[in-house]
Amino acid sequence: MDYAALGAAIRKKRNERGWKIATLADKAGVSEDFIGKIERATDIPSLQTVVAIANALEVGVDSLLSEDLDIVDASLCDELNNTILGMSPKRKKLFLKFVRNNLDFFNKTDFDFDE
Repeated sequence: MDYAALGAAIRKKRNERGWKIATLADKAGVSEDFIGKIERATDIPSLQTVVAIANALEVGVDSLLSEDLDIVDASLCDELNNTILGMSPKRKKLFLKFVRNNLDFFNKTDFDFDE
């Protein structure tokens, strides 16, 4: 596991929101010192802490670990996350329902789309 990449991803997401370390620490339920150490990769967070940080940032854990995952289209996942970030919880549920209802169309083997 690349803890430096995890820390950098957390810092990037925090800065994108304009949050200070204190804000993220409060939302994740950990100390400011610990967030700083995670971002600098001088301390290793538990899985529970990574999940709490991801929830505080309103991102999937995979977006924080993308350096360690074999995701071919990580930038597309980030774009999708950024698209729904500002939605209310009700709109997020509606969006997810829309996606689920249309999966068959996009999963057709004969479906071909040129970019």
